[in-house]
Amino acid sequence: ISACPYCAGNQAERPIGFFPVGCYGVARRWATGETYPVEELACIAKGDQHCLVRIGRAPAAA
Repeated sequence: ISACPYCAGNQAERPIGFFPVGCYGVARRWATGETYPVEELACIAKGDQHCLVRIGRAPAAA
């Protein structure tokens, strides 16, 4: 996310893009009926150039 409105203008030591991460997770669950791991790897608030979210290829283990 090159211009993340949730992280831009903030400072943090850890990723803070909870809303986009949650949206991607819920959208994937809605589309497939499975829960997939979703995590933010890079965050503008941490000083990274952009926010980067990884969505797992396989459903999370129960």
